[in-house]
Amino acid sequence: MIIKKNTTNTKVFALGGLEEIGKNTYCIEQDNKIIIIDVGIKFSNDLGIDSIIANYNYLLQESKEILGIFITHGHEDHIGGLPFLFKQLKKYPPIYAPKIASILISKKFQEHRLIKTLKNQFKIFTYDQNTKVEFKDQFKLSFFPVNHSIPNAFGIGIETKNGLIITTGDYKLDWTPLGHNLDLKKMIDFGEQKVKLLMADSTNSLKEGSTQTELEIINNIEKVIFHQKNRIIITLFSSNIHRIRKIIFLAIKHKRKILIFGRSLERIIKIIIKLDNLSQENVLIKKVKGKSINFEKIENLIILCTGSQGEKNAILNRVANNINSSRLFRINKKDTIIFSSSPIPGNLYSVECLINKLIRKGAKVYTSTKKFPLHTSGHASKEDQKILFSIFKPEYFMPMHGNLRMMIEHAKTAIKVNVEPRNVFICSNGDQINFSNNYAYIEKRINTDPVYIDGNNISNLTNYIIKDRNILAKNGLVAIFLTIDTKLNKLITGPQIITIGFLYSNDENNFKKTIKKVAHSIINESLKSKRPTFKLLKNSLKQKLAPIIFKFKRRNPLIVPVVLNII
Repeated sequence: MIIKKNTTNTKVFALGGLEEIGKNTYCIEQDNKIIIIDVGIKFSNDLGIDSIIANYNYLLQESKEILGIFITHGHEDHIGGLPFLFKQLKKYPPIYAPKIASILISKKFQEHRLIKTLKNQFKIFTYDQNTKVEFKDQFKLSFFPVNHSIPNAFGIGIETKNGLIITTGDYKLDWTPLGHNLDLKKMIDFGEQKVKLLMADSTNSLKEGSTQTELEIINNIEKVIFHQKNRIIITLFSSNIHRIRKIIFLAIKHKRKILIFGRSLERIIKIIIKLDNLSQENVLIKKVKGKSINFEKIENLIILCTGSQGEKNAILNRVANNINSSRLFRINKKDTIIFSSSPIPGNLYSVECLINKLIRKGAKVYTSTKKFPLHTSGHASKEDQKILFSIFKPEYFMPMHGNLRMMIEHAKTAIKVNVEPRNVFICSNGDQINFSNNYAYIEKRINTDPVYIDGNNISNLTNYIIKDRNILAKNGLVAIFLTIDTKLNKLITGPQIITIGFLYSNDENNFKKTIKKVAHSIINESLKSKRPTFKLLKNSLKQKLAPIIFKFKRRNPLIVPVVLNII
C-alpha cells in the first residue's frame, strides 16, 4: 500500500482498556471522523455499583462524526457499553460485528428497551473474514479470524491516510482449536504490507511459554467423565461456547443427559441451537416451570451451572449454602464437581470458600492444575506474542487490554523481537498517538474519567455517591439534627447526635457529649454572622467537627448535618 504525503493527522486513543482489564473502547480519528473498536464494560467491586463504562463525552461533540463501530468479539468487556453509548448519541452509527456478537448485541439492546426507541435507525451488519468495509477517503477495514475463548473472534486491519493499523482484539494462537482456525496467511499478508501500528492484547504478557490449547482441556474433562459413574457437575464461564458445545457432545458419547442451570448458560445454549452448532437437542433435559424434577433419580447426569467465580447469587454458591436447593439440586457424597475455570484476580478467596463448602458436603472436587489442566486462557502468552510480532513486523506498537504491569512487560517483549524502543507507546486512557507523514508523538490527553453504572443511572453524579458509600463502609456516619428559627437566627432544639457504624456502645456517651458541646458552639457562632444560611451552617459543622472526630477515634466518618427550619 502506497501512502501519499498529506496534511491529515491520524489519531489513535483509548477511552477505556489501558492500565485496566475491561471497558475496552479504542478510537481512530481522521478529519474529525472517528471509527470505534469495541465498546466494553468493566465490572465493579465498588459498593452498590453494577459496572463502569468509559466516558463518552469526546464522542458526543458536534464536530465529531462516528462513521462506524467495529466489534472484535462478543464478550461483555467489548460490547457491554454499547447500550449506554447509544442512549447518549443523537446520530446512530452502524455497528459491524461477527455473527455471535451480533446476536448478543441485539439481545442486549432488547433488554435495555432500545430497539423501539431507536426504531429503524439502529443497524447491525455481520462481518466475516471476507468482508471489507470502506469509508470513502478515510478508512478501509478488513478482518482476520483469531482464536479466543468465544467463537467468531476477529482482529481488524485498518488502512488510514498515515499507514496500516492492526488491532488483534483478544486473541491466542491455538493450533488445535475447537472452533475456527486463525487465518495465518492473511496475517502474514498484512505483515508484508508494512504495519504502521500494532495494538495487541496484553492480558497474558507476564506468562511464559504458550497458552494451552483448548483440545487438551476437553480431553482432560473427558477423562474425568469416563472414570466417574455417578453425577457430574461442571461449572465454567458461560461465554466459553466452544467448551460448552464439546461437553454436550461428550455427554452424547458417554450416554449421559445434560441439565443446564443459570440464566447466562441457558441464553448461550439457545444461541448455540439457533446457530445450528448444536443439532443434538434431545440430550438436554428441559426444566418445566411449576413442576419439580427429582434430579437425584436421573442416572448418568451432567449438570452445567454458573458460579465458577464463587459469585454470591450464582447457582453453585446457592446450592453450597442450601438456598432454594429444593428447586435446584442438592450436593451429595457421590457428586463429582469440575471447576473448568480459573479464579479471576480478586475472586480467589470467594472460590476457595466455595470449594471448601462443597468438599464439606462430601463432593469430590476437581480444579485446574499444571499437571492436569481443566481450563485454559483465551489470551496469548509470551511466546505467542513473540510470534505475532514476527508476523506483523510493526513499526510502532501500543500494548492494550491489560494493567500497567502487563503493558510494560508486553512492551519489553516487542523490543526483544523487532520494535525500536522509541516506537513503543505505553499509553493511559485518553492519551492520543498522533501520526503524520511517518512521524508519531503523543498529544494532549482527553478526559476519560470513568462513569459508574448504578442500575440504569449513567450520570457522573454517581462518582460522588461512590465516594460517600466507601466512606460509610469504612468509617461509618455521624448525623447532627437541629432545628433553628431563621427569623430570630436562634437554635430551637438540638443538636442531637446519631452515629451509625462508628462507635462501640461504651464509647457512645462520652463522644456524644463532647460533639454536642462543640456543635452547639459552632451553630451559635454561625447564627451570629450577618447572613447565616443553611449551606454556611452545614459547611461549618462538617469542617470544624471533622478534625475533632478524627482525634477521638482516628476515623473520618461521613458527617451529615440535618437542619430543620421553623418559620
